[in-house]
Amino acid sequence: MDHSKLKFQCIMCFSINEITKAEMGHQHTCTNCGKVVQLPNSSFSSGRVIADDFVIKKKLGSGAMGSVFLAHQLSMDRDVALKVLFYQFTKDENYADEFNEEAKAAARINHINVVQSLAFGSDQDLLYMAMNYVDGITFDKLIKRHGKMNVDDALNIVQQVAEGLHAAWTEMHLIHRDVKPANIIITDDGIAKISDFGLARQAHKVNVQTISGSPAYMSPEQFAQKPLDCRSDIYSLGITLFEALTGRLPFSGTNASAVAYKHLNEPIPVNKIKPALNRHVRGLIKRMTAKNPDDRFQTPENLLNRIVEIRKKMAVDKAAVANVHTMSIKRQSFTNPKRERSLKTLAEYNRESQQTKQATNEHRRLYAIAGSLCVVFVLLVMFYSLSGTNHQKNSTKVIDKKLTVLQNKVDKKLTDLQNKVDKLTKQNSVLYNHLKEIKELLEHKPKKNSAKQLSENKKKSEDKKLVKTKKD
Repeated sequence: MDHSKLKFQCIMCFSINEITKAEMGHQHTCTNCGKVVQLPNSSFSSGRVIADDFVIKKKLGSGAMGSVFLAHQLSMDRDVALKVLFYQFTKDENYADEFNEEAKAAARINHINVVQSLAFGSDQDLLYMAMNYVDGITFDKLIKRHGKMNVDDALNIVQQVAEGLHAAWTEMHLIHRDVKPANIIITDDGIAKISDFGLARQAHKVNVQTISGSPAYMSPEQFAQKPLDCRSDIYSLGITLFEALTGRLPFSGTNASAVAYKHLNEPIPVNKIKPALNRHVRGLIKRMTAKNPDDRFQTPENLLNRIVEIRKKMAVDKAAVANVHTMSIKRQSFTNPKRERSLKTLAEYNRESQQTKQATNEHRRLYAIAGSLCVVFVLLVMFYSLSGTNHQKNSTKVIDKKLTVLQNKVDKKLTDLQNKVDKLTKQNSVLYNHLKEIKELLEHKPKKNSAKQLSENKKKSEDKKLVKTKKD
């Protein structure tokens, strides 16, 4: 079981809690607020705290040397891009010492075309570097989204990157060693910034026995493990320019060795690009990517002078092209536009990107509203259902009460009626008894005969007496 220590921020009170790796994915009781929170499964999930100052928010990407995270710096209350090196580099003590030394040098570079390094250091078994967080799009995504770029747009970006490399070389004698589109960020204002000086080394400290960089953009001397200087970065920038203008890399292979062989032995196929590039641009790429460093531009300043010269030759308004060590993000018109592919300008790229981002955010907002409305609807249905049930129950109770009252009234009326019936029945019974008695009396009382009847009865009696006398 792993008992090494990590630090996470409580999602309830935002205090910092120390935990062990063994606790990851389990519940944890905050030592400050006492609330039980669920810990993530990954050591670099949202909430992880590095060096007691950087709280990870989300992962931005990964490279050959490490991963980059969007983090919030607590001490300065700002978002930063935090690069954390992979463990195979941090476990090497010599590399860790070199990293800290070169990070100090990189942090001293302050240039508009360089992403500023803010802080660096170690936290237990981690090496990290904090940089300014730049909200924009990387050059590789721009190329992938739109394919071949307009020549002046591509030259404009390369010119700005060369300005950044010039500052690193002249101020601190630093070599980037990993120049590629993925390490170039274009802001919404069209400013190109070279980022990720994590591989940067001062020329006199470069270990020629170590191969570092991305194979598709590495110079022949990097593969050959020869001494390096700023001309190696110029070669990588030439490969980047080729990719921007063609939409593809000059060399590909099934593995790094196959790519290395082509970089060491095969010329860059600039003459095979269709439609054909301007001859000045072809010559620029050829010289930037020469196999022998002595055949390339010897410094970034030499490269800058040539780029500005070419841009002015191709532009209608030569005065509008930015000179060396000045900045312009405007696209220039060509004297012979039919020879170049007409594509969207960088400003249009950024505007479209911004519109896409806004549309995406609007869709998310609408989905969130729709979801909220659905939830509210369901809650209302449940509420009214419950209310209806309660109302029905209350109505039933009222009706039952009314029925009970009515039943009581009916029962009372029936009782009264029954009493009256019983009373009448009793009275009728008394009357019946009286009538019966009268009848009986009438039956036993002598009958009153009429005079005629009496005369007849008298005559019959006399006749009976006469008959009897005769017999005697």
